[in-house]
Amino acid sequence: MYQVTSPFWQFVDHWQTLIAGVLAVLAAFATIYFTLMGSKWEVDAAQEQIKTSVEQERARTVAEKVAFLTMLSAAMETVVVDVSASKELFGKTVSNNDFSVEAYLARQRIKKTAFGDIRAALVRIGGDAAGDFLRLDNEIDDFSSGWQEFQGVSGGRFLKGKNLGLIQQLTKIENLALTIRERAKSQLDVPP
Repeated sequence: MYQVTSPFWQFVDHWQTLIAGVLAVLAAFATIYFTLMGSKWEVDAAQEQIKTSVEQERARTVAEKVAFLTMLSAAMETVVVDVSASKELFGKTVSNNDFSVEAYLARQRIKKTAFGDIRAALVRIGGDAAGDFLRLDNEIDDFSSGWQEFQGVSGGRFLKGKNLGLIQQLTKIENLALTIRERAKSQLDVPP
């Protein structure tokens, strides 16, 4: 039989249960510590991921708003150009007739470029332009519907627009478009 002669190994031999217990307690503390640290690292990583997601969403929202305001401003510029073209088409012709071909052409000149996209974006983005935009949309519809079909003496049909109030309606449309365009431009100049 082997006899332990070293004092260290004699101590270990006699107190091995106590030593094993102490080592088990240390291992348990180490396990708890590293589990807690791992959880803290996971929480920190999750918080960082959430922060990054929020920043990306904020940047996306700002970019979407800038794109919307740019499109709104451009669409209103198109309306202003169309109003000018309508005024030229109608000319300074003063007619005693209630309807004219020139008035029809002027009433059909204003197009609602990108209005569908703007309307959809207004639902998502909101803003104070919605009321004026919807009024403008309605004014253009009302303006362009001011025409009638006439029967010619030879049986042919032709279209004539209503002369009365044409210039006033054009001015109203132009003023609304200018107001919306300037509001959009001023919001583009303001840093987010």
